[in-house]
Order: sequence, then C-alpha cells, then structure tokens
Amino acid sequence: MDANTIRFSVFLGVFLSMLLLERLVPRHPLVDSKPRRLAINMAITGLDILAVRLAFGAAAVGAAQFAQEKGWGVLNYWDLPAWLEFLLTLVFLDLMIYIQHVV
Repeated sequence: MDANTIRFSVFLGVFLSMLLLERLVPRHPLVDSKPRRLAINMAITGLDILAVRLAFGAAAVGAAQFAQEKGWGVLNYWDLPAWLEFLLTLVFLDLMIYIQHVV
C-alpha cells in the first residue's frame, strides 16, 4: 500500500467517523441543510488541499533557488557537466524514494 492510499484511508476514516458522531451526538441544531453543509465543507477541504500542495511546491522551488544562489549543495563543489548533474540528481532522488519504501 502506498503513502497516498494510507493518507486517504485515514482521512476517509476520520471524516466518516465525524459524520457518524455528529449524527449520534449533535452539539447544536442544524441551521442549514445537511447536504449543503457537507458540500461546503468538502469544497473547503478541497481548496485547503490544493493550497497546501501549491504552497509546499512553491516553497521547495524557492528553497532550491536560494540554495543555488548561495552555492549550497554537494554538486556545487564539483565542476560537472549539466547532463551528469541531472543524472546524479535523478539517481539520488530515486534512491531516496527506494529507501523511503524499504523503511
């Protein structure tokens, strides 16, 4: 089972548990219709997921640009051709994903 499946399963389990708990032990009377409220909550959740993914993606790109400007990183110590730097980076990232799955 991959990480995204696990995350989605946990999210779905908690979400359904909260729906059931809300039905069994209501804290206050419903003001709006249940389907409308559910649709609004799902839309907010979707926007939140999208915003977080965009923010973390932008942060990673910004951090990479900052590190490149400062000359940080192992590959900055050697004068290698761009294609070799790309290949080494690809192999390293693949190795990290492999280690993540093994551990």
